Amino acid sequence: MELKILNWRCIADKKIELSKKINIFFGKNSTGKSSVAYAIYMLGRLHEKDPESLVSSLFGERLQSLVRIENGDRKYPLELSLKSDDKESSITIDSDGLKVKKKDQIWSETHMAIAGRYGLLLTYSSLSDFLGSVMKGEVSKEEKEVAIRLLSVFLPFIDIFLKSPLLAPLPIFIEEILKACGVKVKPEKKEFGIGAFEFEPLVFASSTLLKYYDMINKNLELTVKEAPSGLVDSAILNLIVSKAEKKSLIVIEEPEEHKNPVMQIELMKNLIKAVKEKDLTLVFTTHSEIIIHSILKEIEEGDISSDDVKLHYFIRSEQEPWTEIKEINVHEDGSLEEPLEDFIEATVKVF
Repeated sequence: MELKILNWRCIADKKIELSKKINIFFGKNSTGKSSVAYAIYMLGRLHEKDPESLVSSLFGERLQSLVRIENGDRKYPLELSLKSDDKESSITIDSDGLKVKKKDQIWSETHMAIAGRYGLLLTYSSLSDFLGSVMKGEVSKEEKEVAIRLLSVFLPFIDIFLKSPLLAPLPIFIEEILKACGVKVKPEKKEFGIGAFEFEPLVFASSTLLKYYDMINKNLELTVKEAPSGLVDSAILNLIVSKAEKKSLIVIEEPEEHKNPVMQIELMKNLIKAVKEKDLTLVFTTHSEIIIHSILKEIEEGDISSDDVKLHYFIRSEQEPWTEIKEINVHEDGSLEEPLEDFIEATVKVF
């Protein structure tokens, strides 16, 4: 697959060869990893959602505002395009406005697990648990009356709040977690609703379907607030991957969030197993050397091929403000053609 990016945020002009299996983007903060990952996600969803809506949900901005700026001027055209065999998706903004091109659907579905998932789920769960307690009568009569009065005032604004561009990319997270739990994002009938989201499934999704158990006492079920953050984050990722259709794209920002090295290794094993069973395409953005070496270890052990993995190093500095992307070749035994520079630099500074 070939991804072409022109005048998109901090990227001037790049072509990137992507694997149909596993793609790893690593580099220092603010080097453009998420910009590229989000571009891939957007191109994967063009068959179901317009670019402006996607940009609003992901960035809280208009597409026009994400055109690269150099010396105070926006550089046109902005172009994002992805080609895979005879399939193609592209977005172009030039002097004539926005153009969208879709030639067949590249993936059956497209999913994203954004960074900060645990905190978002905790907030989301607290809201739904509060509303659920009110409806089920688990609060006193006086508290319920106060809650209902508050709800009558604020309920019309909750949907706007949850889907507001100001909270981007929260709308994408809400959509993904509801879809993974089998909840319709836009139900035809709303008995009690938060805008486009049906209320009962909101509580059901966050409190019932996502289950967490103590790592030692397997019979001890925990709530999202009681469970360790790494366990909750792993559950979110595993749920999205397990519910995705075959031949789907899944973009995961920082899969290492809240996890110790051993848990990171186990997560990668599970995800690679899903790639093989469901023919998935995975895109990771990461700051973790463990994530990268976990995948390289799977190559060494023969569970995946080096041809299935593309490793891209993102570089950007004050002297060179436009992102450079260097592919690091992976050998058949899982070794690398060159070292991982950032991690060597960190080791030297620490030791």
